[in-house]
Amino acid sequence: MMPYVQVKNLEMFYEKMGTGETVLFLHSSYSRGILAFASQMLDFQKKCTCYFPDFRGHGRTRCESLEWSTPQIADDVIEFMNKWNISTTHLVGYKRQKIGVVTRSFQRNNSAVFNARHFLLLESMTPM
Repeated sequence: MMPYVQVKNLEMFYEKMGTGETVLFLHSSYSRGILAFASQMLDFQKKCTCYFPDFRGHGRTRCESLEWSTPQIADDVIEFMNKWNISTTHLVGYKRQKIGVVTRSFQRNNSAVFNARHFLLLESMTPM
C-alpha cells in the first residue's frame, strides 16, 4: 500500500524515513519530494524523521485538477502537517519564494502552534 494522506480535495503522496526531530522537505516546482532530495535523505534520516510530500499537481499525488499555485501548495503543506500533528519542524526547500509563502500561510492561518526551527534553502545561482 502506497503512503497517501487525505489533504483537502487531494490524496497527497508522501514518503517518511528515519526517526528523531522532524524535517519537512519542500521540493521545487516540476519535481517530486524524494527525487529532489535524493542526495540529502540518507544523511538526514540517520537522526531525523524526514517527510517528503509530493505537492498538488506533482509526482504521485492524486487530484482531479493538475492546476496549482504556490499559495495553494502552502495551504496543503499546513494541512499535511496538521494531519500528522507536526507542530515543530525544520524546513528544507529549493525556493525562497515557496518557503516564504509557506511561512506567510502559517501566519495567515494563525498557526500559533507551528514552530519552524530552521529554514534551509537550496538554490542554484547563475554564474556571472
